[in-house]
Amino acid sequence: MLSSRSRLGFSYYPDDRHYTLADSEAWLPILTGLEAGWLVLRAEVERAVPEAFLKAVLDAGVEPVVHIPARIGSLSEADVAPLLTSYARWGLRYVVLFDRPNLRARWEASEWSRGGLVERFLDRSLPLLRAAQGAGLAPIFPPLEPGGDYWDTAFLEAALTSLVRRGEQALLEHLHLGMYVWTYDRPLTWGAGGPLAWPETRPYFTPQASQDQRGFRIFDWYAGIARRALEHDLPMLVLGGGAVPPRGNSGLLGDSFGEQNAEIARLLLSGEVPDAVMNFAFSNLTADPSSAEAHAAWFDAPDAPRPWVEAYRRAVRAASKSARPTPARPIAHYVLLPDTGLSELAGLWPAIFPFAAEGHCAVGFSAREARAAERVTLVGGPDLISTEMETDLRQAGCRVARIFMPASDATLRQEE
Repeated sequence: MLSSRSRLGFSYYPDDRHYTLADSEAWLPILTGLEAGWLVLRAEVERAVPEAFLKAVLDAGVEPVVHIPARIGSLSEADVAPLLTSYARWGLRYVVLFDRPNLRARWEASEWSRGGLVERFLDRSLPLLRAAQGAGLAPIFPPLEPGGDYWDTAFLEAALTSLVRRGEQALLEHLHLGMYVWTYDRPLTWGAGGPLAWPETRPYFTPQASQDQRGFRIFDWYAGIARRALEHDLPMLVLGGGAVPPRGNSGLLGDSFGEQNAEIARLLLSGEVPDAVMNFAFSNLTADPSSAEAHAAWFDAPDAPRPWVEAYRRAVRAASKSARPTPARPIAHYVLLPDTGLSELAGLWPAIFPFAAEGHCAVGFSAREARAAERVTLVGGPDLISTEMETDLRQAGCRVARIFMPASDATLRQEE
């Protein structure tokens, strides 16, 4: 598992109007009771999720993922850079910009009808991905609509291939894939194995005897595309997924969607879902009764769970007892020194020591030891400790930052 926290999670409200401290006090105990380690929060560029709310989420041991589903072409780097910097300063690692760019409805009509859609999307999104990375956040390719007006697997493969052709290696080393993982009333084994297992499936065409990515195992398809385009896996974040009741369904405990969600939780807790899938956010934890998403909400109110929630809780408790162990990290903060000459380190030590002492950090040269830490601070730029090492530590679940010391200044400068 990529982190000691549970991979289970939820989307919060399907809007951005419930971020008071009273909201956090009402819902965070519910989340921890469901053993959720992740929470996807809807937001807009014009109004950030309040710092106090985010701090409460982080203090509860839950990883927030802020999703800004802006219309394609509506954001500029100048719009988002200050916001991304603030989110990073408040402790966030994951902010997702845009939503389902393979849908016609996400574009202006005149923009959608022109050729080169994927290339034009990258032209608009690349500066924002670089801004996220520059702020210390993970750059995240937004989730696509499974299937979609522009077939999602074709869109993703074209985008990754283009990023390679454009020479965006520094970005690709840290890129994450956003995903929606709905079951579409299909068995959880639908599409298992991805394109290698179902070679006859093509964009817009699934032969009668074949299966495709439109189901729980969509991550097998995205992983296959990443390996084909990049020759390595990419970490994946699930922003919404699972089985949802049809509109008007009363949510009886015996309904198949409730059983499927319990089984999804078991698969995640037992490690049967690949580690590249960092989390799994089920459908909205709650929603206003008048909203279009209300039928899929797990709670009508904090004290009013839908009928299937208790069955889910029982399944999670049972799965947790037999889940593979995920011990707490033994080191809170590790300062990783570069393997350079002693004279160079002696010159750095007067500045490093106060930083390490104040934070009660472990200090050393071992990347293996650093992987066991919750936080890792790298001393020196990529010429001293490689970006490959930084990527490896992030994928091991560490929060990673660097310390730089400009030649003209003895002040440490940290960049996450």
